[in-house]
Amino acid sequence: MLHLRESQKHLDGDKSREELANAIAEVRGSFKPVEVTISNEGTSPLELRDSLYQQKLTQAFDNLHQDEHVQFMQTRFAAELDESSVRPI
Repeated sequence: MLHLRESQKHLDGDKSREELANAIAEVRGSFKPVEVTISNEGTSPLELRDSLYQQKLTQAFDNLHQDEHVQFMQTRFAAELDESSVRPI
C-alpha cells in the first residue's frame, strides 16, 4: 500500500496505478495491483530529504560562523559572509 499526500491526490488515477504496478512488476517479477491511500500521516521521502537538508544547512552556517579563518577575514577586512551562497555538502 502506498500513501499519497492530500495535496498530491490529483496524481492518483487508474492509468497511474497501472503504470506503477507494471514498473514494480518488472523489478519484482510478479504483478500485484497497487493500493493507494490518501493520507497526511507520517513523513514522506521529500519531507525527510528537506528536513535533512535544513539540518545540514544549519550545521554549515554554524561551522562557518565558528571558523577562525572566517572570523579573521571578518575582523581584519570587514568581510561579510554571503549567506545566500552557503550550500551544505
